[in-house]
Amino acid sequence: MTDKAAVVLYEGEHSTHQLAAFDLETGKRLWEHPFHPKIQLPVFTPVRLVVAGNVMLTTWSSLNAFELADGTERFQIGG
Repeated sequence: MTDKAAVVLYEGEHSTHQLAAFDLETGKRLWEHPFHPKIQLPVFTPVRLVVAGNVMLTTWSSLNAFELADGTERFQIGG
């Protein structure tokens, strides 16, 4: 979370995972993208979601970085 936006990872329909950002003042969804881990483990386990300049998401098998402004993926390490 920043002082202007909250970023969330949630499970949507059909067990798909979505990464989204919401404006804290208006509640408006700023962006939303499906998140597909590249390694399919029996259970997808997000470990930590950190927002500090960009969005960093760690799972059991990878570190993914996303642009805070629009949610585009910048890079992935592992997975």
